Order: sequence, then C-alpha cells, then structure tokens
Amino acid sequence: MVVDFHMHTTYSDGTMSPKALASLARKRQVTTIAITDHDEIGGGVWLHEHPVDGVTVVPGVEFSATFHGKDVHILGYAIDTANKRLLDYIRFFKEERRTRIIKMITKCQQAGYDVSVEGLMTTCGEHASYGRPHLARLLIGKGYVTDINEAFATVLHPKSPCYVPKFTAHPTDILDIIREAGGIGVLAHPVLIRNDAYVAELLDMPFDGMECYHPKQDEEATARYLAMAKERSLLISGGSDFHGIPNRYPSTLGEFLITPSMVSEFMRALGLRPRV
Repeated sequence: MVVDFHMHTTYSDGTMSPKALASLARKRQVTTIAITDHDEIGGGVWLHEHPVDGVTVVPGVEFSATFHGKDVHILGYAIDTANKRLLDYIRFFKEERRTRIIKMITKCQQAGYDVSVEGLMTTCGEHASYGRPHLARLLIGKGYVTDINEAFATVLHPKSPCYVPKFTAHPTDILDIIREAGGIGVLAHPVLIRNDAYVAELLDMPFDGMECYHPKQDEEATARYLAMAKERSLLISGGSDFHGIPNRYPSTLGEFLITPSMVSEFMRALGLRPRV
C-alpha cells in the first residue's frame, strides 16, 4: 500500500486533470491521495464529486505565505471545502494571482516576448490559479527558454523587468484560515526554505505537522526534519509534490514512495486507517 499527500493538477500548476491523476494513482497502486493545488481546491472538489474506484481522496490545499522574505508553503488537509472564510480567501487570492500574471504578460509583451492572456488561457485553462509556472509554459512553448528553471532564472526572475511582486500573507493568517475550516495545517517541504533557523521559528507557530518526506531532500535532511517534528510532537506527513512535468523528479506517480508506516499518526489524524 502506498499513499501520497502532496499532488498537483491542472487546477494549479500540474499537467494532469484530477481524473487523470487519480486514474494514474490507481494504476500505480497509490491507494490514498491528497490533491493540494496552489491556493485552489477546485480539483479536489471535482474529484470528490467524480470519484475513481479504489482511490481515497483527502481534501487538501497548498497555500502560499511569506516569512523573513522567503516563500513558505502551508498544506491544509481535511478541510471543510464549503467553509466561507476559506472560499472567500481562495477567491481573493486567485484574483490577485490573475491580476499579477496579466501585468507580467503585459511587461513581457513590452519586452518583445510574443505571449498573451488568450494564449495563457488556451494553454493552461481558464480555471487555473495562475502563477509564474503558467507563464513559463508559454515562454517554453514559444522557444524563448528551454525549461521552467531557465524561465525563472531569466525572464521571470524577481530582478527582471517582466517581474511583478506577488501578494504576501503571513503564515499565522493562513494557519488561522485552515483551522477555521476544521483542517490540519502542515509546513510543506521545509528543505526548500533553505534555512533551518527559520524553519524552527515557523514551528513555534500553531502548526499541526510538518512534511518530513519530500523528493527534493536527501536522507540527512529527512532525518533532521523528523527529529524536529518529533521534538515538537508534530504530525509527520509526506508526499511526492507530483506535477507531471517532464524532467522534474518524480517524473511519474509512485516513483517517490510514501508508505503508511511512515505517516501513520498523520493518517489517523485524517481519520484513515494506516494499513500496511
């Protein structure tokens, strides 16, 4: 039995629809998943209404926040997807993202790049919660850059004239929204914060858990974060952060494995039986 509590669909910056992702999970014998799209719950809600046999879906979301000038992502699980405050915030943030990406497209056009809002919607879908990865896809498709890393390092870099700053939220505000929606707040991929002193400060906030298993860290980092979580009696979670993007590990679902024994207390908190 394999589980995966961190996955993305076309409702944010993933390349697979919710149905296609759940169908692939079944094929790869991943029995329990959480759709954690960025600042968006539509994909998970759709899958709840159109279930795929043999795959249990946990309601989830991955919210963006900022701490000490660094991007911090916070995962919310077992949320009430009808909670008014949650939905109001998602609508607000989605509009902020849309406004920002339109401004960046305009700046790209002024810099000579052949991209458009219409092209964005055609390529990424009208319901997506837009961010830099979506604009990067347009730039890749036009041949201006070879991959998302090059796009982020050049045209979409914060020091580029095409860049527009994003709306920022404090982690405690996000945790408050998740808690009001009855959810479990988990610090996502602490290794990507690249500062364990900041991670320790964050864990002084009312987090319920930490994502200790992630594909972008080595065994030493995993052991370090497991120790930090256990020291604070936090729930231990993990996931592949799967986007379905070529040349980005994991390139296929099930390549990065999470077993129930690794996240047993987290599964119990979700109301799931952690069968081996």
